[in-house]
Amino acid sequence: MGKVWSVSTIEENDARRQRIGLRLARQEGLTQGIEMGENQFAALAERLLAQGRLDDLQRATQDRGFRATLIKELVPPAQD
Repeated sequence: MGKVWSVSTIEENDARRQRIGLRLARQEGLTQGIEMGENQFAALAERLLAQGRLDDLQRATQDRGFRATLIKELVPPAQD
């Protein structure tokens, strides 16, 4: 008899399911975003290496704005 049972309402259960669903969706989105960023940078590095632009590649690793400019210039948008 020492156990305490918790009773949830339908609304509380629905809210809990929604929170879990949102958490899973955020994690999936984060995972996809990281993968897209890695793919973009790999494509950028490949193109810069092929063009012998080692200084630009080095700068792209440290300068976010420069990296974004190079990606727009050299990396075609991802196809869904």
